[in-house]
Amino acid sequence: MSAQRERLRAVVLIGTDREPLRSALARHAADVPVIEVVPGEDGDVMTRAVAEAGAARPAGRTPC
Repeated sequence: MSAQRERLRAVVLIGTDREPLRSALARHAADVPVIEVVPGEDGDVMTRAVAEAGAARPAGRTPC
């Protein structure tokens, strides 16, 4: 993860096994914002994940 750290602007975590990724991010990329989309909240998980990723994108930046 540390080799890719410079490419990360934010991370959106989904799914039931988020803890290992959350822990790795805390160790290797602590300054990267982590957004968690928890199953069971209102709405579709993927729709919310895409919306969160878009909201985290810097102004003027287009999706990759």
